[in-house]
Amino acid sequence: KYVAMDETLKTALPTITAAQAVTGSPVIGCLLTELKLMNTDLGRLALSVTMFSDVMGISMVGVAMAILGNKTKTALVPALEIITLLAFILSIIYLFRPAILWMLNRIEEGKSVKESYTITIFVFVLVCGFLSELISQHYLLGPLVLGYVVPAGPPLGSALVMKLEILATGLFYPSYLANSGLRTNIFRVNPRSTWIMGVL
Repeated sequence: KYVAMDETLKTALPTITAAQAVTGSPVIGCLLTELKLMNTDLGRLALSVTMFSDVMGISMVGVAMAILGNKTKTALVPALEIITLLAFILSIIYLFRPAILWMLNRIEEGKSVKESYTITIFVFVLVCGFLSELISQHYLLGPLVLGYVVPAGPPLGSALVMKLEILATGLFYPSYLANSGLRTNIFRVNPRSTWIMGVL
């Protein structure tokens, strides 16, 4: 309203502000682990609140995308997208979670997780990502919700972390950051927009 700015930046400011105002639960989880607060009442409360906030935030983004992406200007299309989103989340909770709990109950005490169970969960992640894209949501929505319904800790959660941690932190995450950085054209960045974003 008071500062002259690019029209695209003007329309993007609410989204950017909302994204910057949210701290994801994985970040909070890392901080709680570093501060050795994870197993305290305060740590569990903080992690529960941020996980709930993540799910609510993702749901609100899904609703906002359904409303803003509505080209027909009728209320029916966003309503259908919201219903589809809710049905998808409920299907993860009521279809994928029981399957994961069934696998968890079949693991014998003191034994390691079968390779077939691990592969099945990886397939679930891929299917959830594909279904997220199919219902016009971000591909991370399905795997994130699925991650919340997988029981943490041993034997299943620990086995998944052990299998994925080295690959994810050593290969996938650095590759993702390098790819994003290399595709960024710094010469197209508007200095005035940079100043506004810096203040924000």
